[in-house]
Amino acid sequence: MIAETHTQSTTAAPAVETVVEVRNLVVGTATARLVDGVSFTVPSGRTVALVGESGAGKSVSARALMGLLPAGVEVLGGEILVNGRDVSRFNPRQWRSVRGRELSMVFQNPLRSLNPTMRVGAQIAEAVRLYDPKLGRAGERARVLELLEQVRIPDPERRLFEYPHQLSGGMRQRVVIAIALASNPRVLIADEPTTALDVTTQAQILDLLDTLQAENGMSIVLVTHDIRVAEERAHEVIVMYSGRIAETGRIGDVVRSPMMPYTRALIAAVPSFDVTPRSLLPTIPGRPPHPSQRSAGCAFAPRCPLAEARCDLAIPDVTSRPGNNGTRQQWRCFVTGKTDQPGPTGQAGASEEGEKA
Repeated sequence: MIAETHTQSTTAAPAVETVVEVRNLVVGTATARLVDGVSFTVPSGRTVALVGESGAGKSVSARALMGLLPAGVEVLGGEILVNGRDVSRFNPRQWRSVRGRELSMVFQNPLRSLNPTMRVGAQIAEAVRLYDPKLGRAGERARVLELLEQVRIPDPERRLFEYPHQLSGGMRQRVVIAIALASNPRVLIADEPTTALDVTTQAQILDLLDTLQAENGMSIVLVTHDIRVAEERAHEVIVMYSGRIAETGRIGDVVRSPMMPYTRALIAAVPSFDVTPRSLLPTIPGRPPHPSQRSAGCAFAPRCPLAEARCDLAIPDVTSRPGNNGTRQQWRCFVTGKTDQPGPTGQAGASEEGEKA
């Protein structure tokens, strides 16, 4: 959902439980708003993708959900409801009852997430002990082996005694996921979990997350700059630009019929397989504005080929239309309805393929 009010949700089906609800979230520093009025829900057992360029506010939003904002950055307004509790103003002690138990997070660089001086088994056992201190040593070991098997690490008995540097990048990320799963969280936040990996390993890690979701019934918040990854892996998508939501809805609706020019540009900027060696890769001209230098209007206007004078003067109201399966597609744009909305290469359409069931 995009609106400042929270009377609507991208998922209207009453049978789907909402695990996390973000209402008009504002995150920033003393001089700038990094996230400005963001609202969305995370349904139980579903994957919600936060998509956008670097600086869009995706990772800041994800870190706010975990109470892991950098020094000098804080929640300035809004609510973060986790199973009905507003955690947005929790102190460190209060966060311990939520972080790990309700929400866990996987970061993009597994080497920075793991202690290079500790064996893999000891690091997973530390997480197991934190959330289930009564297991005892034998119980801890059994649980660690169970987690290693759950994330499909071969020969788990041997991996217990290896150090992070002895593992491949994909194996290290699997260990990080095992640590995140130690507490059986209801929501797993994956912040660009495959950025540092090769293409084949990326697909394997994303396949693993899909499998774990099916096995455990957990929700996933997937942060990615690649809208095609969202198309393949997510149920719903939230397209962010310059700290605000540009468009949101069921992934198939948004990809097949994007209404916001920025969403169209993101889709058009994905390289195709039919490029030639001399082809120029499509790009979106210009750069996103610095958070402290946003105009009073649409932040995408300086880069938008369809921008009008009014786009610089005010933020458009939310427009919505019915989507599939009881959902609604929502966006903010004055020029919506024009049929010639081009992407960077003049492409106006999107693939009919994809969309998670």
